Amino acid sequence: MKRIMPNTMACLTMLFALATSCLSQPDETDWLRIEGNQLVNESGEKVVFHGVNIRDPHNLDAEGHWTLAHFEMARSWGANVIRLPIHPKAWRERGQEAYLN
Repeated sequence: MKRIMPNTMACLTMLFALATSCLSQPDETDWLRIEGNQLVNESGEKVVFHGVNIRDPHNLDAEGHWTLAHFEMARSWGANVIRLPIHPKAWRERGQEAYLN
């Protein structure tokens, strides 16, 4: 279990990095890969994550505050990665598909 969580969080982080980059460039996807100890894009340029953490989407949605504005504000701060906390109880209540939607 201890190995699964870091790998899952790394995958989710990369997924949200790609998703937030698509906000400004909806027709382009720049895939990332590892070269040595760096992440690079398809052009071989070094990619550095600048991220923020926001409140649990489950609670934000329940309060009517889960909107695109969260991602736009993070982008305006220079973030290209957003960490979304996922709480097991909310995950179980909603189910995987509903929670990710």
